[in-house]
Amino acid sequence: MVIIIIQLVFANSDLVAKLFYNDRIQTFVYARWTIAVFEFIPTYAFSMAFGQIAERASKRFSVNSANWIAGKPFTDELYYRNEVYEVKATNDIIRVPSTHYLMMHIIYSMSVAICLWWYCDHVFASNRGKAYSLFFPFQPSYWRAVFQDFQHNFKVKAKAGRKKRVLSSKDLGVAES
Repeated sequence: MVIIIIQLVFANSDLVAKLFYNDRIQTFVYARWTIAVFEFIPTYAFSMAFGQIAERASKRFSVNSANWIAGKPFTDELYYRNEVYEVKATNDIIRVPSTHYLMMHIIYSMSVAICLWWYCDHVFASNRGKAYSLFFPFQPSYWRAVFQDFQHNFKVKAKAGRKKRVLSSKDLGVAES
């Protein structure tokens, strides 16, 4: 539910850019930390990236010129370019990160989530029996066992002279007629 609310609140990327990415706000340390946390929430990064694409590529109303502005094709140049512009009414300089920067944050957060899931799956005893210690990734015995299992599972063994078992109706639990 929290993720959906974040998606709805931050859907207007122009407003979010003016709130979070102006130079006056960036002088506060707590604001930079808050923005860093938000950028690692995939729904925030996605809504900002999608808003940037929609803002640049579609016809939109410009508050600065009070006119409708035609969109441009969204090219690689726009994907990698940081946007810097001035809001004339407040004399604020806005420095919006590139769409690439936001999309990379989605990939980073997914990678962290996968590693955290893998670690917690090994540390907490659930359906696999005994849990590993908290420092299991740093123990050579863990990695030795992992690589031995890997080698054992993927060795090709010749099974010459072995007959294939044929199931009878008795094995299947079917009465013979």
